[in-house]
Amino acid sequence: MRRVQRRPLAARFHEKVDTSAGPNGCWLWMAALDGHGYGNIGSGGHSGKTLKAHRVAFELAKGPIPAGLGVLHDCDTPRCCNPAHLRLGDQQANMQDMARRGRSGPKNNPSCMPRGERHGLRIHPERAARGERVGGAKLKEADVMAIRASTLSQRALARQFGVSRRTITLILQGKTWRHVRAA
Repeated sequence: MRRVQRRPLAARFHEKVDTSAGPNGCWLWMAALDGHGYGNIGSGGHSGKTLKAHRVAFELAKGPIPAGLGVLHDCDTPRCCNPAHLRLGDQQANMQDMARRGRSGPKNNPSCMPRGERHGLRIHPERAARGERVGGAKLKEADVMAIRASTLSQRALARQFGVSRRTITLILQGKTWRHVRAA
């Protein structure tokens, strides 16, 4: 059985970086990206570990990354692997940089979340899937109005409409199908 010679990480890394100064002098990662736009490269071997390209760039140029520290970008380009744009910092410094540059967004910064009248369901309530428009709905709006107007027991209503007694209770209490008003 012939053994395959593995290529060093540095060689594989450098062939995936475009060093012809991109925006702001960035060296852009031209291979696999994660969901946030940062470069990924396999560590090689059977471990199957995936490394972040900017961390590999930092280690190749400046040495190992101390425990507890991350590699921060001075530019706002996640694909950048230019060691001149990378520096060490802790998670707090990373979050402060992100907020200062306006990269935190609603997902990371609760003050950016839509609130009150700006919320999408208040602006466009017709877009919300309610009642019959919910994929697995067993009842129609007419059924709900009939349930609310009925004098039958909850058990009898549940049998009649093919739903649980709990569903009937929630409809009668107004906790579900609130958008359906009596005619």
